This record gives sequence, C-alpha cells and structure tokens, in this order.
Amino acid sequence: MINEIIERFQHIDTLIQEHKTGTPSELAGTVGVSERTIYKYIRLMKNLGAPIAFNTLTKTYYYTLEGSFICAFSFSEKSVSDKIRLSFISMGELIEQMSKNMTLNNN
Repeated sequence: MINEIIERFQHIDTLIQEHKTGTPSELAGTVGVSERTIYKYIRLMKNLGAPIAFNTLTKTYYYTLEGSFICAFSFSEKSVSDKIRLSFISMGELIEQMSKNMTLNNN
C-alpha cells in the first residue's frame, strides 16, 4: 500500500516536472485515483514544501522553482561519517575497558 502511494507521488512529480499533468480531472485519470484524491496529493506535496502552481492557460500543474519531490529517506554524508566516528570511539572505549579488566585480573 505504501509503495503504491509513493509510486503515485513519483508519477505526479514527473508529470508536474514535464508540465504534462493536464487538469486535475485528467491527472486523476492518468494516475488512477479520484479528482478529490489528486487535490489531497497536491495539497500534501505543497504542505511538504513543493512549490506547486496551476497554469490556467496550459491547464497543467508546474513547479515555480526547479526541483523534484522526493519520497524517500536520504542521509547526509555527515551523518554517516558521524556514525563511523562514533563506532570507532565505541570500539576504542571497549578496547580500553578490556585492557583495564586484563590489568586488574593480572594483579
């Protein structure tokens, strides 16, 4: 179910980028949902920051800024490097603790 929703968002996003959505009714037919559902998707995309507008002359949705709507988790290189650094710190602490235990056991 969630994959289906993400695929719809991606499909709508592609059509918006290409200025090929048509009217909300046409977009609903293309995506395979009701017109009311299209309005919900568009509203949600806008609430999540997508700068979407509708051109009444060409009868299509479009982004007012160049970009795309991404429905996926992404991570920054910093978060990955922080996790690696923390792993090394944790490993260092483990080695240090083991060394202390070995020293205590040898005395």
